[in-house]
Amino acid sequence: SKYKFIMPEGVVNVVANYKKNYSITTEGIDEEGLAVTALAPTTNVGVATKGTTITITPKENESYKFSSIKIIYGNTVITPTKSSQGYAFTMPASDVKVSVSYMKNYTLSTSVKGVTADAPSVTADNQVAAVAYKGQSIKVTPVTVEDYDISSVIVKNAATQATITTTNSG
Repeated sequence: SKYKFIMPEGVVNVVANYKKNYSITTEGIDEEGLAVTALAPTTNVGVATKGTTITITPKENESYKFSSIKIIYGNTVITPTKSSQGYAFTMPASDVKVSVSYMKNYTLSTSVKGVTADAPSVTADNQVAAVAYKGQSIKVTPVTVEDYDISSVIVKNAATQATITTTNSG
């Protein structure tokens, strides 16, 4: 870069001040192409100076849901502050590693046996769901059919070959 000024009358002392750049590396990016984007004013992605506010925006896709994020430098681990743009932290005077964890989403499919009716609705976190992640609470709401009672809801897990028979819990 070139800096210009108009020479005034008299002696001028020109001093160039520098700030050290520290690296920002990422961990938790998998073969599906999930990425972490570091955005900071007046810096290149992957490099920042001490005191710069860095915003990390984890990317999700239909196969993976964002789970957690932490910033690691030296023996220090911090959790960045959630903001409307992502997760923010102030760059320390050190190289940092951004570690991101994701949860795999699994497909939910529904069907009905013993009667002609629409498939039950499935909700996760109070939203209609076609996918859910391990550990997520799922609510199944079968359709009411005249002259029929629901005897059970059977959940089959292909990974473990387990069958879970549930009863109505309200």
